[in-house]
Amino acid sequence: MEKTAENILEIEGVKKHFGGIKAVNDVSFAVKYGEHLGVIGPNGAGKTTLFNLIAGTFPNDEGSIIFAGENIARKPARKRALAGISRTFQTSKLFLNLSVLENLFLALNKNQQTFKIFSSWEQDKAKIEDCYNMAKQLGLEDIFEVQVGELPHGKKRLLEIGQVLISGAKLIMLDEPAAGLPENERVKISQLVKELTEGLSLIMIDHDMDIIFDLADRVLVMDQGKILALGTPAEIRDNSEVQRIYVGGEQDDN
Repeated sequence: MEKTAENILEIEGVKKHFGGIKAVNDVSFAVKYGEHLGVIGPNGAGKTTLFNLIAGTFPNDEGSIIFAGENIARKPARKRALAGISRTFQTSKLFLNLSVLENLFLALNKNQQTFKIFSSWEQDKAKIEDCYNMAKQLGLEDIFEVQVGELPHGKKRLLEIGQVLISGAKLIMLDEPAAGLPENERVKISQLVKELTEGLSLIMIDHDMDIIFDLADRVLVMDQGKILALGTPAEIRDNSEVQRIYVGGEQDDN
């Protein structure tokens, strides 16, 4: 893979095995600055494992992960987050006993030690206003001070997206941001993601190909830990191998 200053992320020969299972097997691709990359594939294809390798949740066994020109393959997850990689998870990681405001405020101040963040936060009017503006963009302004544990699932998913966006990330990674939601809410969230990430570097996993095809500049298709195809939405839609693995209906993500 040719390295270029246009790429915010370069994955080269990355592998991750769990015992005899090759979850990610010799994967190479790049993401350009400002590009939206969609990731799809059948159950067990290795999509979420790939996310975990990029974010540092798991160490990779082989290969390099170049982020903004630096090999981060041996850096822990926290340092990758501080460098500008921010992600959501399939399962919510919100602070349920804190308010919408407090969750956003924590994300905005991710480079500080947690116990110091709230020491004088009520005096930090500018940051609180930034949090309110983010909540407003997501339609959460009316529940700004509500404890997150009281929110319905759809509102929590929106808040997770808000945390990623307000963190000032250079690379945004969304793992099934609308998972478990009815169709009308899925469409709403995917449209918000499309609008709010315009011009930003984004990688997004979703099992709904229509959402991915609408959002992505390019689509990466994984199967059995490898890249099956990588191309524009039109190219992927017409790819006979992609059609083959999706025969029989919609697949769940893993």
